[in-house]
Amino acid sequence: RRVHGGILESSYVTWVEMLVTEALADDDLRRCSEVLLVLRPHLLSADRIFEELKLQIAEHPCFKVVQCQNETGQVVSVGTFRIHRVLYSGVTCYIDDLITLDSVRSKGCGGAVIDFIEQYAKTRGCDSLTLDSGVQRFDAHRFYLNKRMAITAHHFHKSLK
Repeated sequence: RRVHGGILESSYVTWVEMLVTEALADDDLRRCSEVLLVLRPHLLSADRIFEELKLQIAEHPCFKVVQCQNETGQVVSVGTFRIHRVLYSGVTCYIDDLITLDSVRSKGCGGAVIDFIEQYAKTRGCDSLTLDSGVQRFDAHRFYLNKRMAITAHHFHKSLK
């Protein structure tokens, strides 16, 4: 693993014939958008997700997109995350999104993505790794607990529109 100018280069983790890398090129981000649409259907289209990813990357230099490809190069799992400093947990890596296609769930790809993000966070000096998960996502909760994450808070939300 090499780091150059704050960008991970030639970074990968192999896991059951899968490859995990940071998605940097527009083509990669478009393929990631198709997978993210499964998790975020309210955004209505992969094109809209692609535009949102491009905005996030432009506005927040610490925002990253990670992809897991199977042996044929198909993107089957995606994670998005950012590193920021907050009072309650110090330098924190926050996972915005983590999704694995149903067809490859429980085959190690989601685990490889979260492991990649965790390693990235450690090399950047993060104090913690955090995420929010919908209360209805019981399988995801079991996965996070198996990854040695703890349930430490409730997330409250109020729409302002």
